[in-house]
Amino acid sequence: MPPRRDAGPGEVVRRSAGMPSRAVDVDPGASSTSDVDFAAAPAWSAWKLMPPSVQVRLKVDARLDPIVAIVNGAKEPVVRKRGDRYVERAYAWSVDHQSLAVVDASRQLERMDGARFRPVESWQLTVRRRPFVGEVRQRSGTVPADRAVDTDVADTSGGPGWVDVIDLLPAPVRAQVRAVVPKPEVDFDVLLQGNERGVPADHEAGLVRATANMMIAVSATQTIQVRRRMPADEAERQLAVAPWDVTTVTAQLGPERIIELDADRSLGDAVGVNRAELSHGDGRTS
Repeated sequence: MPPRRDAGPGEVVRRSAGMPSRAVDVDPGASSTSDVDFAAAPAWSAWKLMPPSVQVRLKVDARLDPIVAIVNGAKEPVVRKRGDRYVERAYAWSVDHQSLAVVDASRQLERMDGARFRPVESWQLTVRRRPFVGEVRQRSGTVPADRAVDTDVADTSGGPGWVDVIDLLPAPVRAQVRAVVPKPEVDFDVLLQGNERGVPADHEAGLVRATANMMIAVSATQTIQVRRRMPADEAERQLAVAPWDVTTVTAQLGPERIIELDADRSLGDAVGVNRAELSHGDGRTS
């Protein structure tokens, strides 16, 4: 994905049902980036926000370079209790012109007090890389904003008000994704907002959906020109209806190659962990 602007990173926070939406120039009932609240992103919510040790190990030993990636992302860690042990687990993913890689990261924790934990080992990384085989199809273009949700297929697993990133993309893009991989076994997405002069200036959306044999990845951006002293609400309205610059990559997947890595914490990773809630079980990887 292209570099973000000067603002600090943001993560998508799905607005819960009942919270008011800002007025935007889209059809009533449409799903829009204006229905999304953006907040400061925690660690692991984007590839560049992963611990330095993890980024270095993936780049050097697994050849996962964010500079050459078409799209990538990460998922914030969750602490799980397994028997009498606590394990922190996170995911990351990357698509370049040669392969799809999914990273499963975990490390053991020691409970201190309340919801505070302390790592007792480095991040253990399992990289599952699926090289592309046969023809790789890449399409790029600018597509007008069109965010009407297909209500019969929209994912509501996040509860009331939940909208997947795919539902924010134009209809032709949604149709292509769902035609290529209608029932994904791997389903990751990311949505980030960049600011300029303190107001929204761009959106970066990315997703990957895959089965055992087929993958489609999407990188999409919306950008507006921010004027001097431009009100934030005006920037939000313009950005919500700005066209998307979209790149899609479709490929068949070859046999999985697995790499096991140990991320050295000596590169300066933070060692404090504070999780207010524990999750039991694996949950979704999307």
